[in-house]
Amino acid sequence: MDTVVKLADIVKGMKLHAEKSLPFLNKNTGAVVYSSSAFLLDAKGEDSAGELFDWQLREMELAYDIVERPDKYVEIPPLPEQEWKKEFCLMQGATGEKLLPLVADKKAFDDALEAKGLAESWHDFLNEKAEEAAIAFCQKLGLEYEKI
Repeated sequence: MDTVVKLADIVKGMKLHAEKSLPFLNKNTGAVVYSSSAFLLDAKGEDSAGELFDWQLREMELAYDIVERPDKYVEIPPLPEQEWKKEFCLMQGATGEKLLPLVADKKAFDDALEAKGLAESWHDFLNEKAEEAAIAFCQKLGLEYEKI
């Protein structure tokens, strides 16, 4: 039986992708796991985490598993949200063109979308694009997936 991946978990990983906490898909189980970049560096021998608490030991074990078993885990990429913001703005005509300078500032962009009555349209657009990205990710890896 093939592992079935939940698209909602992939989308969440893409949205939560951050410099200090990276999402990985366990290809054997379909589970999305998170590991800090600091523990991953330590597991690669590039840094040392020093003395660890019990909860940190579990995360360190996960980091070692990720590093030592690249056939088992694949990093989930971040969403290209800046690119999508620009695309969304251009779809809005003259109103959207005024939003383009705000794309890099999340709060200013969100506030402007709210003020112009575009917040719901933006979130619908973002969710649709995120689902498409998650599907493409799964298809690239040849994984079966369960729709959101």
